[in-house]
Amino acid sequence: MVTNDSESPVNRELFGGAVAVEVAKRFVDVSDFRQVPDNQECFADGNADESLLVELLEHKSDVRDEDSARFFFDDLGVANEASACELTHLEIIPLDGTPRMQRRGVSYLVTGRQQVAKGKDDADAANVVLVHLVVIRLPDVATDILITINKPIVINPNSCVAGIVDINSPLITSNDSVKLLRHALRTLEIKDW
Repeated sequence: MVTNDSESPVNRELFGGAVAVEVAKRFVDVSDFRQVPDNQECFADGNADESLLVELLEHKSDVRDEDSARFFFDDLGVANEASACELTHLEIIPLDGTPRMQRRGVSYLVTGRQQVAKGKDDADAANVVLVHLVVIRLPDVATDILITINKPIVINPNSCVAGIVDINSPLITSNDSVKLLRHALRTLEIKDW
């Protein structure tokens, strides 16, 4: 993990204090500078073009638990208008992976790559983004919680972020995004339904 103060975890109150999670200090709350949907909390590090999202979604009862991570990964690809999606890893999150959660369902982690154009970029300027997505299925409260980290691993020279994000930066070249996600899971706490 990059060892500097920007990686220090900070407790963040989400959804009006109903949820709490620890996120690295370098991530800023996106709602401070643009509108974010009510069912999402979004944090970003502009230096690395990396983002962390927490979403509360209506439980997809028509999607089997074992298919849920792939379903949400593919759904994200459609929402991102990804020109390519490749799933590379899928695992069940053990019960001790979310110790502050009052367990009501199963959790899965999926990792993959999506080729995504940033903002108003054309498809030929798409970046390759590493996506780590966790789904926590809570059917008894009709909710699926998604925690997603998006991190570019190849920046297209024609991308709008090509001159802003240093692809050789330790923030980009490190493998810390899974560690950040697992830390978020270990500290995720539902305080109020």
